[in-house]
Amino acid sequence: MLQYDYKEINNLLVKILRNHGVLLSIANKVAKSLLENEVMGYRSHGIIRIMQYIDDIKKGLLDIEAKPIIDINSKQVGHIDGNKAFGNLVVNEIITQIKMLSKKNALCAIHVTNSHHVGRLYKIGFHLAKKPNNLFIIGFCNYLGNGRRVAPPGVKSTARLCTNPMLFAVPTNNNTPFVLDISTSTIAEGSIAYAKLNKRKLSKGILVDHNNEDILDPNALYTTPPKATITPLGYPYAAHKGYGLAVFVEAIVGTLANAGNISLPSDMSGNGLFILAINPTFFSNKNITSTAKNIIKLAYEPYESNDEYRYPGSKSKINTSKIKNQSLYISKNLYQQVKKLAMTTLN
Repeated sequence: MLQYDYKEINNLLVKILRNHGVLLSIANKVAKSLLENEVMGYRSHGIIRIMQYIDDIKKGLLDIEAKPIIDINSKQVGHIDGNKAFGNLVVNEIITQIKMLSKKNALCAIHVTNSHHVGRLYKIGFHLAKKPNNLFIIGFCNYLGNGRRVAPPGVKSTARLCTNPMLFAVPTNNNTPFVLDISTSTIAEGSIAYAKLNKRKLSKGILVDHNNEDILDPNALYTTPPKATITPLGYPYAAHKGYGLAVFVEAIVGTLANAGNISLPSDMSGNGLFILAINPTFFSNKNITSTAKNIIKLAYEPYESNDEYRYPGSKSKINTSKIKNQSLYISKNLYQQVKKLAMTTLN
């Protein structure tokens, strides 16, 4: 890893997007989102994604001029047609619509179809669970029936599902809610792409071939046909549990959200989502958020009093401050790819 100036990387990302026709206001938002993920240590959803976005623009899978279409089906349920727009715009609409619906409802839901890559679900959970919203959030995301990387465990099979992430957020009546954003696979696909870019071998237990033998070369996931699949969450001893969760995600997003799924794949690249929000103020227990805070503290409190107290979601408070330091540590290969891409245009 080498140290680079934050502003330089931000300007390069904005330049890349602008060179491919993206409005400055949207380019700034997309660049900021990618850099926040990078700074927080989630490189699978960081700078490396700019290559995917530009490739999808060229293929017509990402419409740089599109905006999400909002349709509130009822007092409690809303639909967002992503309309092939940037996933960052879709995420912002999810947050806005749930804030509105949750004011008058104990339960409300937003389902999303035809969105481009939304990135980490964390942002949805964080903004809706933090003060003053204080909502419980349960969310599921699929890949519209495409991007199949995960095979059913215990049998010889081709990949059937993608990494199908889940989101669980719990309010703690402050600005660092509990936010668990996890894939239903052992590792996010973007982490494998990152290893491929940097020519690094993977650890055992991440990729396996059709005979369930470990594959350490990340390139094996991207051959045609793929020579490897990503192992389900819980591999090797409880892979059936992780795969079962992945099937549930595919089913709930493919049915309730009416998004593309493995039985009816979409012809676009992106995500379908189902997000459920629970407003605790409608329940009889008036100490819900304070009780939740105590539960999380007791669950994660370290044995030694001087050890750092951390839980899913607390990392945001620690790492986002690094953005102000105006420096980033990224691989030389990634930097060179970004510099090269900044020299290209759409035509």
